[in-house]
Amino acid sequence: MFVIPTQFFVVSYVYSRKKKSMKNFRFIALATLICMAMQIQVAQADELSKEEKKAIQEQLDSIMYNEAVKAVNDTMFTLEASRATFKTGYTINVTSSTNFITVKKGKASIQTAFNASISGANGMGGVTVDGTISNYRISTDKKSGDTMVSMSVLGVGISATVNIRIFKNGNKATAEIMPSFNSNNLRLSGILLPSEKSTVFKGRSL
Repeated sequence: MFVIPTQFFVVSYVYSRKKKSMKNFRFIALATLICMAMQIQVAQADELSKEEKKAIQEQLDSIMYNEAVKAVNDTMFTLEASRATFKTGYTINVTSSTNFITVKKGKASIQTAFNASISGANGMGGVTVDGTISNYRISTDKKSGDTMVSMSVLGVGISATVNIRIFKNGNKATAEIMPSFNSNNLRLSGILLPSEKSTVFKGRSL
């Protein structure tokens, strides 16, 4: 609603009537100033609303981060990947429900499914490997505040070091998978969730 233009019309109308007293004109002018002040207050309220939204988002991010950190401390989590980056730097988007790393206590599963047009070793266009976890360590990056997880995974078809970084503001995470016997490193990027909140589809393991 455009309040100010209407008020200026009223002021003009008051001026046009010579019999109107200056007292009435001053009243109209004062009302105009009051409305302008109210509009300024509304604008300030809008700014405050944005700040409140930002504060709420920060609280949600903190909750998700603490939830992710608790999950890695409990060794019960899944990193659902939405992107995969190869050692050449080439990056592709992937489906989070079929590209993941799961950790359940002393066991880990790593699955990739980059090519849905072929069945692949796991029947989902990729590879699924299971292994036993050792050297499981959690630390905090002093500079960024991110949580770091390092572990070794050994099993049929896999012997690798996996380094996971959970970014401080939320549950976004990356995992660097570094095979022991070659340099075909792979990075998976996505979100880290407690096991009970993750929905993934596991194919056939090697």
